[in-house]
Amino acid sequence: MRAARSVILGVTLCVGLVFICGGQPPAQLKVTKEESAILQPLEKLVKAFNARDAKGVAASWSEKGEYISEDTGERIEGRKAIEADFADTFVKNKEGHLEVDVIKIRQVGNDAAVVEGIARVLRPKEAVTRAQFLAVLVRQGDTWLIDSVRESNLPAVDSNAVYLEELAWLNGVWHFKDADTEVSLECSEVANGNFRTHRFHVKSKGEVVHEGTQIIGWDPAQRQLRSWVFASDGSFGEGFIEHAGNRWTLRVSGILPDGDKASATQIITRKGDNSFTWHVTDRHVGTQVLPNVPEVTLTKIAAADTKKGG
Repeated sequence: MRAARSVILGVTLCVGLVFICGGQPPAQLKVTKEESAILQPLEKLVKAFNARDAKGVAASWSEKGEYISEDTGERIEGRKAIEADFADTFVKNKEGHLEVDVIKIRQVGNDAAVVEGIARVLRPKEAVTRAQFLAVLVRQGDTWLIDSVRESNLPAVDSNAVYLEELAWLNGVWHFKDADTEVSLECSEVANGNFRTHRFHVKSKGEVVHEGTQIIGWDPAQRQLRSWVFASDGSFGEGFIEHAGNRWTLRVSGILPDGDKASATQIITRKGDNSFTWHVTDRHVGTQVLPNVPEVTLTKIAAADTKKGG
């Protein structure tokens, strides 16, 4: 029953997610009006799941609907059993992002249809789990319902999220102010923790004078954290991050708006859970050496927004 529960989460719910995220099935799959009606119970199932409504989830199934795992042979039979299993799931499993690629919809006569696809389950700090599925839907009166789901697991997709865990302490909103200068930095995890976004804004006398986005991810070829920065003046850069103790060093090179090449070393030093210092040295534009940027201290003013980041 435990394995069956995880598959229902990872397969059937994922199918309907295309409606939640984009309102339409994947672009490569052209769907007729009748096929859209066939997929409606999957859409309703996902909405009920996101609301932690076990009764609503079960309502998308026929009275004698069943779930079968081809890997374990386990089976859940009947709407009441499905509702009970989801109720148990909602108590024990509070995290998980569900996605699906619907590969094929095939109608069998007027009152039955088969949906094939690949489903993915994404959970924080875990490898992505995948399954291929075959769902049979039936029409009862004017309503389509899920009658059965058969699934088999696919090899898990590796996740690089573990390599970014050392920067999780940065999640949240940070702030610095001195005289007329004000800096804000918003840090969050995205793509199931495989990447990070750091959005920065610099104000002078209350006006935004510079802003941009830094993206951080793990480079599996170089076996190192990598950074890309894109700024509002049109400049951009990239570099690698080294970590030692409570200190992270980013050596970055880039292109300025006029085409000149630039390079610098940025140093972040953690000073506890709610503050860190930022210092820039070794600044060059072309062959010109520029002075270091004085060290500043940023303070956390808000925790991470857990609703962001996909």
